[in-house]
Amino acid sequence: MRQLVADMPMEQRLTQVGVRRQDIERMATDAMKVSRLLVNNPRDVSHQDAVDLYLKAL
Repeated sequence: MRQLVADMPMEQRLTQVGVRRQDIERMATDAMKVSRLLVNNPRDVSHQDAVDLYLKAL
């Protein structure tokens, strides 16, 4: 799977599309407002979970 994603002709990191570290807090806050997606997630997601996920994708 990792190789499949690596072979895709698109950016792989958020920084490659202009996201900066200082954008992460706002992105996480906005993500937590999308309740129609969060209610279907198999586990609870906290604001910090969203921040951590975005940081890993930088």
